[in-house]
Amino acid sequence: MRWVFFLLFFLVGCAHGGQLFAFPAGSDAPTNPPPPTSSDEPTPSIIRARIRTRATTADINRTACSLRPTLSIDGESQPVDVFIGGVTPCAAMLEGALRVNVRILASDNGGREAVLELLVPQGATPRGAEDMKNGLREVEREMARRLASIERAQVSTDLPPIEPREEPRRRSAKVMLVSEILWAVTGAFGATGVVMILGGVAHQPFEDSGWIAAGAGTLVFGAAPVFLGALTTLIIAGGMYAGEN
Repeated sequence: MRWVFFLLFFLVGCAHGGQLFAFPAGSDAPTNPPPPTSSDEPTPSIIRARIRTRATTADINRTACSLRPTLSIDGESQPVDVFIGGVTPCAAMLEGALRVNVRILASDNGGREAVLELLVPQGATPRGAEDMKNGLREVEREMARRLASIERAQVSTDLPPIEPREEPRRRSAKVMLVSEILWAVTGAFGATGVVMILGGVAHQPFEDSGWIAAGAGTLVFGAAPVFLGALTTLIIAGGMYAGEN
């Protein structure tokens, strides 16, 4: 009869859905909490922006101090205090101002990298942190624009001065100068011969032909050869000038 009792006990347990052997409710529930949603993400403590430039360290610091930026946070305008190297303020600190540290690092291409670090105050909302991020981007773009203008000015001053180009002394010019001199000599011989001939004719016509003969000789043996030389050198100078150009 004992086996009959155990059989009845088994059947009663099955009829109640196995509750006699069931595990406690919730024993299979996951132990890890659900992942945080976007609204639960932590607010960053520092927001950074980087600018690559070839400007000098002094120019970077002066440009950063000349910005005097203000950021719109949660619809309200907030001033910003800029600290060079994270230590030296550019101006007198303002009450309730945000803080931006400017640090200068060496860049791989031989230039420099200006790092802007905006310190997010405690208690800032995620929306406020996003506004700070967008505002720092605007500061980065303005500072990059000013540094680029400084770089262009440095490049223009570093270039050597442009010296006026001197035209080479052409050989044709030398020959032309010789031709001009020969033309002048030709004119002198020609004028002398003509004067002598006219003087001889006017002084003693048909009685003494000495002046006339001298004038004719001056034209034939003086002016004529020089004229041929002047004409020849002029033609040579013209050919040389055409070849040089």
